[in-house]
Amino acid sequence: MNQTMPESEINLALTGWPGVGTSTLTLLLAHILQKQYIYIGSVFRAINNHLKETSSVGLTPEFEATIQPMIGRTMDNYVDHVLLNEKGIILESDLAAFRIGKNPKVYSIFIKANLEARKDREKADGRVGVETSIEDRDASLKREYIKLWDTNIFDEELIAKKYNLIIDNSNLSVAEEVYAILERYCSLPQNKGILNYDSLVLRAKNILRKYHKKTKAKIKEDLDKADLSYTETEIMTDIAKTFPEDIQSFPKEVQNLFLGLTDRIA
Repeated sequence: MNQTMPESEINLALTGWPGVGTSTLTLLLAHILQKQYIYIGSVFRAINNHLKETSSVGLTPEFEATIQPMIGRTMDNYVDHVLLNEKGIILESDLAAFRIGKNPKVYSIFIKANLEARKDREKADGRVGVETSIEDRDASLKREYIKLWDTNIFDEELIAKKYNLIIDNSNLSVAEEVYAILERYCSLPQNKGILNYDSLVLRAKNILRKYHKKTKAKIKEDLDKADLSYTETEIMTDIAKTFPEDIQSFPKEVQNLFLGLTDRIA
């Protein structure tokens, strides 16, 4: 970590609808603000990858219907724990501030865009025809979080109530999003005298130039090299220490992953 970089104790939490580019934005902000990046989705991906490779447990619809909500509850509780108890964190998850609301320890950001813009963005990324459609993902996420927490992540009145900053990036560039976030973040009373907007903008310009047209994988790789990200193994180990009773309730195959008793697949 760059030790000369002023550090705010306020964590950042980013959430967004499918196709809005939340991951890329969060990765870039992690570089700019020199915060530890946590992506909750990496844990689900690691578990899915492992289960696909094992013959003992398959990803049947019945199994997913059982384990996904079980793990999801623990993961969402872990998000709350990290945001409220750690420092120097920038975290990306589907819920984040939906549960903790506007908290002085966390600056929460919600990214939205209209459906056409989200489809265009995925088309530009070359993902059309590869993944489930945005409409289907929207519907799936809506069902999942209403079932888990009675929370509709597409309810714009609820979003306004829970998040500090809402950005509609339908017609914005990534740079415009970054500068808007930095301006608001630096202007927080808790950050005055700690962060300088002009200095951060200069740093942001260099970061944006460096990663222009680079993949998310490359941006993440450089975060890893700079020791500015949690791996899925680190997240799972931390969850096992923080919520041991939850882990004991998981199916043995998944429990062993969190306890490090089974090789994890990144």
